[in-house]
Amino acid sequence: MPWTLTPDIEAYASAVSELFGADPVRHTVLITVLASLIKHGPNVYGADPPVLAWWSPDGTQSASADAGPAEAAVLRTPPHPMHLTSLPEPAVASLVTALLDAGETEIGSIIGAEPDAAALAAAWSAATGEQFGVRMRQRLYRLDASMASPPRSLASPRRSAASPGSVRSILRRIGAAAATAAPSP
Repeated sequence: MPWTLTPDIEAYASAVSELFGADPVRHTVLITVLASLIKHGPNVYGADPPVLAWWSPDGTQSASADAGPAEAAVLRTPPHPMHLTSLPEPAVASLVTALLDAGETEIGSIIGAEPDAAALAAAWSAATGEQFGVRMRQRLYRLDASMASPPRSLASPRRSAASPGSVRSILRRIGAAAATAAPSP
């Protein structure tokens, strides 16, 4: 089986560092959580041990320098959701098998790109009966420039009491933003 599950945070970090480093923006949450695990230990997010796994298509079960590179990874710090990288199609069913063989009985929630999260949710549901639904969709925005200093209007804002019209305008904008962020049925 090409998935390696380990309780060893350093071995996991070694195995996934190239994968995460290839796209640090996409993997920013995984990198941040892993850094906390390295710095504070396996129980930083709760009493249950983290679920740390990576997939190598050649089936390499080692984080050594001669091992094949990890092409997918998952990380879960119970009771928090499972985070995942892109999952190649052959990795999905074998991840479910590996997790079940390791004694994992529930995932709870999955965070990842929608096609990958949906594929894992469907495979896990088929194997265990646990049901999933989309609760939230998120987007990652890239900052392509920064301002040397804020515009004058932001640097020293004018203070005034809100009028009923400005409050209604703000509420309309918040409602419109919430409607675009809500999951579709």
